[in-house]
Amino acid sequence: MLGLIVWGAAQDDDKKHHEASPATLIEKRPFNKMLEVRELVELNVSKWERGGSGYIGFVWASITNNSQNIIKDVELVCDFTAKSGTIVSTSKKVIYQIFKPKTKTLIKRFDMGFFHSQAERATCSIGDLVVLD
Repeated sequence: MLGLIVWGAAQDDDKKHHEASPATLIEKRPFNKMLEVRELVELNVSKWERGGSGYIGFVWASITNNSQNIIKDVELVCDFTAKSGTIVSTSKKVIYQIFKPKTKTLIKRFDMGFFHSQAERATCSIGDLVVLD
């Protein structure tokens, strides 16, 4: 029985040298470049307000591109929460603009569309973006 255990362990050890690990496969995907660059892009929302008939959200923010890459088409994702802290609506909109490396861009009164009538607070983050080489 001991011989089988040692033989099985030797086979498993041999496979480790020839098979790609999941981490290796992920590194080869172009999607990983977007994730890497997105980590270097900062979003700072200074305020949001109701507009239109009171159900349209507008956001004032700055986007700082700390990466070495030009980026564009940055998706802004805002969760609107009620007084209880429950997320009552989510809005995703794309800012179709070029963001040069090492720059800060101000976004004024960006229309995030309709949101829930009980929304009291907005929390925003960056979703997708396009990295230019």
